[in-house]
Amino acid sequence: MNSGPASVPNHATVALQLWLQRTPLRLTPLWAFLAGMWLQGGLQLQLETLVRVLAALFVVDMLWGAFWQQLHTWTTLATPMPTAPTVPPLPYAQPAAPLSRIWRWLSQEPHAARGRDAWLALLMALLISAWLSPLAVLATAFSAVLALLSTASILALPVVSRALGAVASVALPWWLGMNLFADGAGWRWPDAAHAQAWSLMLVFSLMLFFNDHRQKGGSQLWQWGSGALLDIIVFTYSGATAALAVAIVLFIALVTARRCQSLWLEMGQWLALLLAVGL
Repeated sequence: MNSGPASVPNHATVALQLWLQRTPLRLTPLWAFLAGMWLQGGLQLQLETLVRVLAALFVVDMLWGAFWQQLHTWTTLATPMPTAPTVPPLPYAQPAAPLSRIWRWLSQEPHAARGRDAWLALLMALLISAWLSPLAVLATAFSAVLALLSTASILALPVVSRALGAVASVALPWWLGMNLFADGAGWRWPDAAHAQAWSLMLVFSLMLFFNDHRQKGGSQLWQWGSGALLDIIVFTYSGATAALAVAIVLFIALVTARRCQSLWLEMGQWLALLLAVGL
């Protein structure tokens, strides 16, 4: 009697699996990168540019996301309990403490073989980034550091982990989008000439953070505040028409969204991004 489905032979060296993570019409690294690139402006629609954009999207959305997801999954797998009490009664040495988790990964992590998938995604991201730009390599390395810090703090400091997730998902792709095709160093750090781009990047990072915070049971007040701040920035740089459109979209999304079902809120944030960048 057959106890389960027959195994399908797979002889590929690297078996990639791609799937849509909820609806694509929400605030994701893909749209954040395109927003930063659009605000940078001055791009010529050429085949070489299109290839580089597609490669960058593959890095910031798929490979960064794969490393982030696999690292978090890998380090939350069950670990065998020690036979003798070896952990001293210190706050930083408790099982959920970031330093304790990092030490277990380096010393006695029994699932280290599963980590090959995460490191393979990071290696692919670094190789493609090296072809794109030195700044892309820097962004990929920083994304890896954020993933490590987020995974280390997810149990002891979940708010910090969510904040790092917002930086990795919005701010970092947005920054790379502004820099990848920019001439000179004017876009690399905040300056007065590009205050609108940097302000929008900050606000949408806050919106994603407060969305995650609300889904985990936090107050919705901060999310309304980030939406109001976004609308003020849009009004300042794009006028009353754009601000009114963004306000209507966010108001409907926030009113419609529920604690356990944020589809309308996710789509509303995406539409607000589209309106804020395009108008």
